[in-house]
Amino acid sequence: MAAHNELGKWGEQIAADFLEAKGWSILHRDWLYEHKDIDIVCYEPETETVVFVEVKTRSTREWGEPYEAIDLHKKNNIMNAASAYLREYGLLGKKWRYDSISIVGTPETFHTVEHHENIANVLDRIAYSQQKRYNKQRPGTWGASKWRKW
Repeated sequence: MAAHNELGKWGEQIAADFLEAKGWSILHRDWLYEHKDIDIVCYEPETETVVFVEVKTRSTREWGEPYEAIDLHKKNNIMNAASAYLREYGLLGKKWRYDSISIVGTPETFHTVEHHENIANVLDRIAYSQQKRYNKQRPGTWGASKWRKW
């Protein structure tokens, strides 16, 4: 297994341990729907909420914060997978949300864990749809001069 994959698996284990320490129940790990995956599906008993968690692990902050890698496309994918999960397990009427956990460090060094709650919502879905529509309407940069009459 590649080093970055091992780091990611280690980060997911740290995140699962972190959530269990908060009293949450882990329902599934690496749940897959089509080509979309959910790192951790858990249940928060305090608010009776199903929580879909995206885990991002980096060895350093050199390239930015881990959660910054979760773009609109990734948020849309997780919402699609979350919808499928809720349908498959008969949870459509339950409260749910999408969180992320950022881990910086390695198994050999000190690491930090940051939990970000409710990082995606319906407005992200609308923004993603508009972005896709806009990208389809405009020509690529390869032919910009062809499309413009200066």
